[in-house]
Amino acid sequence: MAAIDLSAVFGLPPEEAIAFFRSKGYRITWDWFDNWREAHDRAFTVAKLARLDILQDIRAGLDQALAEGKSEHWFVKQLTPVLQQKGWWGKKIVVGEDGQAEVVREGSPQRLRTIFRTNMQTAYAAGRWRAFMSNAADRPYLQYVAIMDGRTRRAHAALHNKVFPVDSTAWRLIAPPNGFNCRCTVRALSEYNIRQKGLHVERDVRIVGYEEPSKKATDKRTGEIYRDKLIRRGISIPDPDNPGKRLTFIPDQGWDYNPGARWVKSFTPTPLDNLPTTFPARMALPDVLPPTPVPASRLLPDGLTDPEYAKAFLAEFGATSVRAWCIGMWRRGR
Repeated sequence: MAAIDLSAVFGLPPEEAIAFFRSKGYRITWDWFDNWREAHDRAFTVAKLARLDILQDIRAGLDQALAEGKSEHWFVKQLTPVLQQKGWWGKKIVVGEDGQAEVVREGSPQRLRTIFRTNMQTAYAAGRWRAFMSNAADRPYLQYVAIMDGRTRRAHAALHNKVFPVDSTAWRLIAPPNGFNCRCTVRALSEYNIRQKGLHVERDVRIVGYEEPSKKATDKRTGEIYRDKLIRRGISIPDPDNPGKRLTFIPDQGWDYNPGARWVKSFTPTPLDNLPTTFPARMALPDVLPPTPVPASRLLPDGLTDPEYAKAFLAEFGATSVRAWCIGMWRRGR
């Protein structure tokens, strides 16, 4: 498969994409579906990679590629000797913590290409989503754009040129990428664009789904079936060629979410991190400050209403409303 020139598609420098990527924590996972849907917005992981130093090496390569506009070829060339030297390469028999053995493929050029494309595309998608949200007043519509060639998946091609309002439920499920190596993207449109091009805006959107065969979410070592990972979600819209019938679009398994949507919200969730608390010296954790005692005289009595508790909280900041508090906090941060 030809390399995807992300810099040509999205433009550089990708400040928002970098911010999204760097906001993630680390997470150790075994199967690709252990880190599921929106959890990818909070954690960087590589399936079947349990060594923190190698996870750091891969992440550092991706970070440099984002910051400096490096290519997929550069990434593979840089990481290959590093991973080979550390022994994370080729097929091996690996024994997990539960004592179960499994033949796994660790590093390879193809796997590095997939890691590069997946992380780059989700980072750029998250950055673009933030831009869409900040410009929604001027460009309130988004159009799905697929690369219409022989390698495009049928479901992705069917979404080509479909237009939905920026706040449509559809974008919660079909915002690209919609699978590994997906090349689709989205463009923002104004009211003028819609009228000028005579485009139809899809407003009748329904969420649909079905259950995958259990083998697609089964732990090969234990036989455990992750039932919550079997449901594939998508959308349906009216079929313009068949009145009364509907067209259904369902992304690949595990990709039915909007990369970066939760990150864009005002209060970003903390990075997901299940690594051990012991780190190398260069990643030493900061000291934890001891709790500050609060005098009993400052504690609020029981039995107050929610508005009364909220008012007392805001009073600590000299504010009388949430709006006033937000403005005050913004001014302090300037």
